[in-house]
Amino acid sequence: MQRPVRSVVTDGIAGHPAVQAWIRAGPDRSPPERILVLKEPGRASSVYRLPGVGVDGGAIIAKRTYAQVAHLELTIYEDVLPHLSLSTPRYYGSWFEGENGWLLLEDVAGEPYRRRDPEHQRLTAQWVGTLHASAAGLEAARALPDAGPARYLDHLRVGRAEIGRAIELLRFPEDEIRVLETVVSQLDAVEADWSLVEALCRDAPDTLVHGDVQAKNLFLSRDGDGHLLRVIDWEMAGFGCPAADLTRLDLDHYWPVVRTAWPDMTLGGVRCLATAGHIFQAVAYVYWLTAWFKCEREEDRRMVVPKLMTLVDRLRDASRSARQQA
Repeated sequence: MQRPVRSVVTDGIAGHPAVQAWIRAGPDRSPPERILVLKEPGRASSVYRLPGVGVDGGAIIAKRTYAQVAHLELTIYEDVLPHLSLSTPRYYGSWFEGENGWLLLEDVAGEPYRRRDPEHQRLTAQWVGTLHASAAGLEAARALPDAGPARYLDHLRVGRAEIGRAIELLRFPEDEIRVLETVVSQLDAVEADWSLVEALCRDAPDTLVHGDVQAKNLFLSRDGDGHLLRVIDWEMAGFGCPAADLTRLDLDHYWPVVRTAWPDMTLGGVRCLATAGHIFQAVAYVYWLTAWFKCEREEDRRMVVPKLMTLVDRLRDASRSARQQA
């Protein structure tokens, strides 16, 4: 599946920042004839496709992001993934300038990932299972940021504080304030039961965690009679309990892969991890959404409220499951 093109650049190619990064990141590189803008330049990141400059005339993706995030991803591509028996995008290097960094990767666009396709579900579960089972002992992976319960408890607390600040400082209507207060109340309840969440994760080995396993980061291409799956965007990667990666997986396919390395891990234990993962993902989404409260436009700030409300039931249901399973 080709990611949507926002615009096409045909003038000033050689001086474009994405092309400059491409040329500086490796020897004997030529500029493309055009640049396809996949994500418009913004404060946090931008993404471009450079056609025809990769191996065998393929396209490469030039991704600009904060230097700290780019360093995390290059660690994954340079020091971790080459040691694992997984299909991954070809890595073409990186370039850093000031507070920004560029990653240069193979464009892996292929078939769209279909959540209800059994073959796609099986491939994803087995790919993630192989990742978790084989990366646990890698020293480079152990140096990554914490991806266990402590990360998500911090997300919960920071997100809740930002909601409280928004209630105090921003002019929301009364009905929206009630929604925000409901979200805060539910976050309070989740934190009160956090020891139960930690209990669900206690017996899981720490390993490399992608942190954002969802359709937009999964790309499939034909490989003989089957498919080849490759996973992109490691911005949320870390080392810790693998729960956050399990929320969208077919666990019946995941478990047989990881139990070869973790013989004491039962299918029931995997399901407990997935329950913790649902809580992790929900509080992380709260954390990410609250960044919109800093936007200048009122309509951008207010669009956060209904999205936050959708998380209340998710958190409540996952917390109920955690109490039953812990």
